[in-house]
Amino acid sequence: MVDLFGSSRARGVEREFDELWYFLKNEPEVTRRILQHFYTNWLRFIDKPRHARPAQSGMTRLFQKAAPASPGSPELPELEIESCIQRSPIAGLLMPALSQFDDAIGREQARQAALEIVLATQIYRREKGEFPEQAEDLLDGILDELPADPFGKAGEAMRYRRDREGFTVWSIGPNETDDGGDFTQESFEYGDVGFEVTEEESPAE
Repeated sequence: MVDLFGSSRARGVEREFDELWYFLKNEPEVTRRILQHFYTNWLRFIDKPRHARPAQSGMTRLFQKAAPASPGSPELPELEIESCIQRSPIAGLLMPALSQFDDAIGREQARQAALEIVLATQIYRREKGEFPEQAEDLLDGILDELPADPFGKAGEAMRYRRDREGFTVWSIGPNETDDGGDFTQESFEYGDVGFEVTEEESPAE
């Protein structure tokens, strides 16, 4: 707002206008009700492995259930929830952050799975004198099974590559695209997640 009456007066007028605007939008009550529908949708599936979840769509990645909500049900269908979010100034800011939080949890799970393989390679190297050529070599008395990639399909394990000076272990990350263990800053938020380890960083003794 242009300050025609002095900075403090202008800020006061702008604040009163914002309060009136939110009142006319019935906020924050609208967002509270939208959150109830959002969590009803998410809590059914969010704890499942990603490959076992229904498809997601929209900016908030609501789960698409096999059957729409029945007539008279208090539960809103996904498209209607999405429409309500887009019309609400507060919900439109909050909901995308929740899907980003889910991705952050997945990235942490991927780092933990990668670290499990990194630690197993240290045991292998102390016993064999070198890093394994493939991740399956770790199943020879060190790991019972290879950690699953939390962003992969059912049965997909974390990726492993023996490099010239060490090895790389990674998950395909939230974009669900294998970038070959690219951990550059440009791909940090949605790209591959894991570690690149060299022999210098990992002494045999």
